[in-house]
Amino acid sequence: MQSLYLILLGLIMALCFAAMTQLDHFTRDGVQFVTLILLAFAAFAVAVLIVWRRPRHRLALIVGLALLFRLPLFFTTPTLSTDVWRYLWDGRLINAGVNPYAYRVDAPELVPLRTDLHERIDHQWMASPYPPAVNAVFAAVYRIAPESATALQIAFTLFDLATAWVIVRLLRHFKLPASWVLIYLWNPLIVVEYAHSAHLDSLMTFFTVLALYTALTGRRTLSAAALAVAILTKFIPALLLPVLFWCWGFWRAVLCGVIVVAALAPLLLADLAAAREVAEGTGVFGATYIYLTQWRTNAGIVEWLLSALEPYTDDPLRVARGIGSGVLLIVGAWVFWRSRRAADDQIMLYSAVLISVYTLFTAAVFPWYLTWLLALLPLLIGRYPVFVAAWLYFAAAVNLSYLFYLDPENPREFEWIRVVEYAPLYIGLGLAYLHGLTQRQPLLAQRQAEREDQAGGEQQREERERPRLIQDGEPQRIEVVDEHH
Repeated sequence: MQSLYLILLGLIMALCFAAMTQLDHFTRDGVQFVTLILLAFAAFAVAVLIVWRRPRHRLALIVGLALLFRLPLFFTTPTLSTDVWRYLWDGRLINAGVNPYAYRVDAPELVPLRTDLHERIDHQWMASPYPPAVNAVFAAVYRIAPESATALQIAFTLFDLATAWVIVRLLRHFKLPASWVLIYLWNPLIVVEYAHSAHLDSLMTFFTVLALYTALTGRRTLSAAALAVAILTKFIPALLLPVLFWCWGFWRAVLCGVIVVAALAPLLLADLAAAREVAEGTGVFGATYIYLTQWRTNAGIVEWLLSALEPYTDDPLRVARGIGSGVLLIVGAWVFWRSRRAADDQIMLYSAVLISVYTLFTAAVFPWYLTWLLALLPLLIGRYPVFVAAWLYFAAAVNLSYLFYLDPENPREFEWIRVVEYAPLYIGLGLAYLHGLTQRQPLLAQRQAEREDQAGGEQQREERERPRLIQDGEPQRIEVVDEHH
C-alpha cells in the first residue's frame, strides 16, 4: 500500500513537470512556474515522510519515477537562467582554439565567432567565470553537439544521476535505507535546475560527493583527486578541506593542492604574459573577482546586515562580506579541530554545516546554489531530521525568488519573499541546534557504551588467547624446547 501511495505521489509530480513544458517562458510565466513547482514540492514532502517512516521501498521504483520527472524537461529551452548560453559560448571558443579567459564576450576580436547564441549571453563585459575542469566538459559537449542546450541538459542530468548512485553507496556504507535517495532524486529543485536549466553544479556535486565517499571507504588518493576536480569545476568545494584533511593525511592534501595548481598555473602564466587585469573581468580569476565584489541577489543575513551598516560605512557590502568571511573562517577552524577524530557520520554533518554557513552568509543565493547541500540530506535525515526539514523547506521557498524576474527588463526583489524564504529557515536551524543539544548527551553515552563494549570484547579475546597456566587448581607443567640444541 505504501508503494502505491508513492506511485501516486510520483505521478502527481510527473504531471507538474509535464505541465511546465507548456509554459512559453519559465521566468516570464513565473507565477505559473512557481505554482507548479510548489505543487510538486507538496507531493515530494509527503513522499519524503513515507520513505523516512517506512523506508522499505523498491529502489527501481524511485529511480524509474525520477527519470520520468526529468525526461519532459529535456524538450524545454532553458529560460530560468541564461547560464547555459555562456556554457555553449565557452565550448565554442575552446573548440576554435581560443582561450575563454582571454577575452570578454563582447570583445571585437571575437566578432568572427559570433552566432545567434551570442545575443543570449548575459554580462558580456567579462570573460569566462568557470574553472578549467567544467570548461573541458563544455568543450566536449559542444564538439559532439554544437550549440545544443539539450545536449548540456542531458550531460548534466547524467552527472546528477551519477551523484544519486554515489549517495546510494554512501547510504549502504552507513547501513541506512537506500530508498532515502528519494530525498535527493525526487527533489523538484534538483530536477528543474539540472534537466531544464542544465546547471554545471551537477558536475561539482558529483565530484564532491565522490570525494566524501572515497574518503570514508579508505580510497584517500582517489578522494583527494576527486575534490581537486570539484574545485576545478567551481571553487567553493575547497570549503570541505578542513573536514577531509584528517581523512586524507598531509600528503594527500598536498596532492589535492598540486592538482589544482597544476591545472591553473598555465592559465595564470598566460594571464601574466598578456598583462590581463582581473578587475576588468578577464583572466582565469577575473569574473570570479567581479562576482565576489559585486554580485548581490536574494541574500538573507547579508541583506539585513547591509541595512544595518549603511549609516556607518561607505562600502557596506564589503563589510558585510567581511563579517560573513569571518564567521565562515571561525566555523571552518572549529570543524578542522573537531574533525580530527570524527566518526563517519560526523564527517557528513560537518560538511553540511560548512556548506550551510557559506549559504547563509553569501551575498548571492540562486536556487541552484543549494544543490550540493541537498545531496547530503539523505545521509543526515536519520539523525538530524529537523536540520534536513529546514533545508528542504528552503529548497521549496527559494523558488519564489524567480518572481523577481517577472519583468526581465526591470527585475526587483520583494522583501516579503525574503521573509518567507529565510525566517522559517532560521527558526528551523535554531530548532535543529536545540534538538542537537538535547540529543548530545544520550549520543555521547551511547558512544561511550560502544567503546566500553569494544574494550570488553578485546579484554575477553586477550583472556582467551592467554596461556592457561593453571588447570583444576594445579599448576600445569610447561615444557620448554631448546630449538638450538
